[in-house]
Order: sequence, then structure tokens, then C-alpha cells
Amino acid sequence: MKIKLKSLLPLLFVIALLAVMSFAVNAEECEHENRILWSAIEPTCHYSGNWEYWECPDCGEIWTDVPHVGIFDPYIPELGGEVEHVEAKEAGCLDGNIEYWHCAECDQYWLDEARTQVTYKILTILPPVLYHDYIEIENYYICRYCYGVKNIDFSPKKWYTDAAIYCVMNGYITGVQSFGCKENVTRAMFTTILAKIDGSDLTAYEGKSSFSDVKTDGWYTAAIEWAYQNGYAAGLGDGIFGYKENVTREQLVTFFYTYSAKNGVDV
Repeated sequence: MKIKLKSLLPLLFVIALLAVMSFAVNAEECEHENRILWSAIEPTCHYSGNWEYWECPDCGEIWTDVPHVGIFDPYIPELGGEVEHVEAKEAGCLDGNIEYWHCAECDQYWLDEARTQVTYKILTILPPVLYHDYIEIENYYICRYCYGVKNIDFSPKKWYTDAAIYCVMNGYITGVQSFGCKENVTRAMFTTILAKIDGSDLTAYEGKSSFSDVKTDGWYTAAIEWAYQNGYAAGLGDGIFGYKENVTREQLVTFFYTYSAKNGVDV
């Protein structure tokens, strides 16, 4: 014999009503013998807290004291705090770090933006993988990787020392074992320095050469092509750039004058 679900609906309603009434009676008559005391938790910038309260697992009631007087909500919302996103930084001769999020107010760290993966500051640090490689400039010692300075002695100091420090620390003149204060500057060197000062991306100029004496795979090739294509430097004629020749004082001022004029400087 088949029983239609529709015909059972009145019976199901009665059962549900009896269950609710039974729970209400049980909750009202519960003596809270298994009550649990929950300690107070202070809220933080990003985590909620609660007041101290009692809870009965049998009837589900929550109250402030025993015997229970007044059911209340023990929840305390989080206080809020600004979270800073710190991007990953590769380790070199200085510490690096993984990507993380940090709240300075409560000094909490997370591995994800949703703040579900808690971590600690020490676990965000990547230890150095290189040693400092110092270049000596008179009485200055500068790391060629991070440009950090050590053992500074201001006496004696040459007329060019501050300028040399400035160029090395800003990455304009790098890639040599020593600064070479008394060495000459070639045209290839100068165009490379000018490109670093400009901060241009030389990727598009790699492997290209408009001059017969400039190899397509030299360390200077992209910088020379960048300077030529942008009108900052011209060759010496007959398709020759003269990359090995030293920069004369007249060439130097012409390079700077042309570069400045093309970049909107009033000359």
C-alpha cells in the first residue's frame, strides 16, 4: 500500500511541534549541571573577542553568572587596523623576504590577503645568499651589490669622493672591481652611464647595432643603440661609433646638452 507524502504532512507538523515544545520544556527545566565557563578573550585589530560567560551544552543557554541571570551575546567585534602588503624581495647580500601582510598596530603577520594564514616576522625573512663585495673608493668601502657603505673615513677626502659615492650608490657606475678614479671614460662607458641615469629599459635595443664597429652582443651594445635611436649620441662618421675612444670634454658637454634638450630641460 502506497502512502502519499501529502497525507503525512499533518502528522509531520504535529511531531515537529511536539519536538519544539519538548525542547522548550527541557531548556526551562534544565539544571545546567554540565555548564562550561568560557574565559574572556580580548579582541585584537583583526580578531573578535568575547566576555567571560557560561554555556550549557545541554540546552544551549548562555549567561553571565551562576545562577544564570539574563541571557546575553558575549561576542566582542574586532577593533580594526590598517594592513600593509609587503611584496617579496629576493635575498642578495642583504636579507630578502617572502610576500606577506602586516598590521603595525597589533604586529600581526599573515601569508595571505584574506588573513587566514598567520605567520611570524622571523618566518618572512630570507637570509642572505651572497657576501658583501666592497669597492674601495679612497677611504670609502661600498658594496657593489647593495651599495651599502662601511668603514667611512672622511679624512683625507678628495674633491671627487662625494660625487663618486653618489654615482656608485645610485647605480650609475657599477660593474668594476674598483672605481677607477684615474681611469678614462670611453664612449661606450658614457652611453651606458647615461642610460642608467635615464633609467630606460634597454630590452628593445639588445642585439641591435647601427654601427659597423659595435658588436651586437657587447655589454655596451644596447646602451649605444638606445642613445643613437633617441638622438642623444651620434657616430664619428662612416658608420663608426668609436666605442673604444675616450670621451672628450667637448663630446661630454654635447651629450649632456642634447640629452637635456630632448627631455624638456631649458638649455
